[in-house]
Amino acid sequence: MKNKSYLIFLLLSVVIFFGCQTKSSQNPKDYSDSLVLLPTAANIYYGKVNNTDQVWYTLKADYPATAVINELQKKIDDKGWSTLKEDYLNPGLPTSAVRGWTKFEDVSKQPNTVVHSWNSDWQNKNGDVLRYHLNYRYPINSQPDMTSLTVVAIYVPSEIAKAIRQASLDMLKKSNKQNNGEK
Repeated sequence: MKNKSYLIFLLLSVVIFFGCQTKSSQNPKDYSDSLVLLPTAANIYYGKVNNTDQVWYTLKADYPATAVINELQKKIDDKGWSTLKEDYLNPGLPTSAVRGWTKFEDVSKQPNTVVHSWNSDWQNKNGDVLRYHLNYRYPINSQPDMTSLTVVAIYVPSEIAKAIRQASLDMLKKSNKQNNGEK
């Protein structure tokens, strides 16, 4: 059940990040100031996707990137956001702020890769949601690269966040009915 919720979370995150991308400004001033860009960020890309603001970048940071996570958490908290203990799209699934890093194999691309992932959500008083995804990725059966960290931040306005959450809950409910042989 938790694995299925995590897969739904990943699927929706990928759809949010890559789906329906339009040509976007690369000027940070055109995006929410809640998208924290750390000083050593490289390969920076901004995007507006499905009414969300997003930034993607890489950093050199040794696993488990404790200093990076602490800096992100402080900067986000200082902007008035509250850390969520549960994944916004998957109630009951703890965020990485609670459970720490996860590890899984991504067999959706070639070569298949091992992914060490840290995902957490924040919410502000307006109901907007901020999602941060950090990961290390390397091919299965290769020397692990645990120094190249990818950061993806997604700012989701309240109205969109609520709609995505409802769609996620509807998908989960339907999946549970199918697994239980219900119609």
